[in-house]
Amino acid sequence: YDFEHSIRFIGFSGEEWGLYGSEYYAQGARLHGDSILGVCNADMIAYTDALPESVEVIAKLTNPACGPLADFFIAAADTYTTLLTHKQMVTYWPYSDHSPFWDEGYQAVTNIEDSPVINPYYHSTGDTIGAGFRHCRGSF
Repeated sequence: YDFEHSIRFIGFSGEEWGLYGSEYYAQGARLHGDSILGVCNADMIAYTDALPESVEVIAKLTNPACGPLADFFIAAADTYTTLLTHKQMVTYWPYSDHSPFWDEGYQAVTNIEDSPVINPYYHSTGDTIGAGFRHCRGSF
């Protein structure tokens, strides 16, 4: 595909210990005057608990206003998937890698599979690729 703008897929490290990777990146982007049109942060995705699956789309009300980016994300999900979406507009939600981008004035949304999280592997050594799949395989 030939896109009008660059798209970067980034896996940040240090999120559980203080958002170190995303904070470093967002601060550097602001320092260098990078133009970031939007950040879509996927956090705690791919654990299957009960059908139909849904995702929380969390966006900031102001400074920066992220509602339009959340609407765009939801429209794409509605167009290309059967995933149910729930939009949450907040004044602040500092718990994931989108937050440092908000702090630097960039539009960002985070999507998380369940809020509150019900994944039994959450923040454990069992949170590995395939853990949720093995958990639910017999229920399909």
